[in-house]
Amino acid sequence: MLGYINNQAKMKIKPIVLLALCVLIAQQLTAQQPLPILKTNSNVVSIRDGKNYRKNTWKLTPQAKLDIYYTGLPQKEGKVTFISDIDSISFNVKYGKTYDFIVLLNNKDTCYTRISANYDGINSPIKIKKQTNSSDTIPFTLHNSRIYLNGQVNGKKNLSFQLDLGAGATCINYKSVAKAGIKFDGKTLVTNSHGTNEEPTSNKNAISIAGLRWEDVPMVQVKNMNNDEDVIIGNSLFADKIIELNYDLKILIVHDQLPNITNGYTKHDVIFEQHRPSIQATIHVNGKDYTDWFLFDTGRAGTMVIGKSFVTKFGLWDKFKTILSLGDKKIVVIPKTTIGKLSFTDIVTNAQSPKSNSERPTLLGNELLNHFNVVLDNVNGIIYLKPNSLQKKNYADLNELKATALYLFIGTLLLIAALVICIRKWVKYWKASKTKK
Repeated sequence: MLGYINNQAKMKIKPIVLLALCVLIAQQLTAQQPLPILKTNSNVVSIRDGKNYRKNTWKLTPQAKLDIYYTGLPQKEGKVTFISDIDSISFNVKYGKTYDFIVLLNNKDTCYTRISANYDGINSPIKIKKQTNSSDTIPFTLHNSRIYLNGQVNGKKNLSFQLDLGAGATCINYKSVAKAGIKFDGKTLVTNSHGTNEEPTSNKNAISIAGLRWEDVPMVQVKNMNNDEDVIIGNSLFADKIIELNYDLKILIVHDQLPNITNGYTKHDVIFEQHRPSIQATIHVNGKDYTDWFLFDTGRAGTMVIGKSFVTKFGLWDKFKTILSLGDKKIVVIPKTTIGKLSFTDIVTNAQSPKSNSERPTLLGNELLNHFNVVLDNVNGIIYLKPNSLQKKNYADLNELKATALYLFIGTLLLIAALVICIRKWVKYWKASKTKK
């Protein structure tokens, strides 16, 4: 009898529970969760992304339906803060998640904004052959301080790949489009050393290098590559991996797990602007040290570049030892630059004026970076550096500039002397021929 009563009670309660559940679901579906709001009176906002503080880097566009900021954090939880002139808003960001909010400009213009930790543009490699270990070794050559690999695009073999960790996209040389079997299906604006131009894009490409293959790789055509370069690849192809550059053995190793870090390596934090890694380095100017983040740019054949933001931040424009001024930049001498355990003296490089209309990145080029063997842990945002057998290799310094200037001076003198001799002989010949007449 008791069981019968309980069953009857359950039957009476069940419709009520169902009704309550329906009401709750309806409320959740119809209730719109209000978005957090960041107030500002300025159309530019600063961002602190982990350890990377980017002042006045985010320009508000109220006319856009949605502005998306892709985080530079590695694949671990971190904090992203948008900072205005009067307010700030923070999110604890997790890999693969998005976070929406509103930036209210001057209390009237609504800017819908999203923080995305989906790492747009990542293409994870697939192993062509199943292997027992979790690493793939790829040989490379070093030419003019740049790293070159051999690979395939869309089944086309023997293409030259430049490994440029400072590149924001995978690029195809406009002279290699047919050679690589590229079929364009879109367009985009590209800003590089060739200027700002609209270039064609291709979204479905297969890349193979050694034992690895990448599918559906987007590529953009560029016109600032050397004739012997077909493709530029960057860190976007390795953004969920750990990569090791060993300049002693001339090999690139792609790891799934962190390898054994031997003695001699120093450990450094990395910040990312999307996939492009930056590390901290110190320059010594006019008796003081200045430390900041430098793009880890293996695609730059030279030593370094001091960009506008670095010069402005530390007020260095009038403190540099200047060799030559060229428009909005100077050729300067940096007495000392320290990266990890190594210091480089009297580097000759470019510094950008604070009044420049453009913004060049502050970077370290591979003429310095190839002095180290490197382990870049993209997953955890750490880099390990160890001085290698190239640590005594020459780089563009003041002594080299003086030697070049001396050679040019001597060459000029010899050329002038040769011209003088030729002119004298011609005058002598002309006078002789005139006398005969």
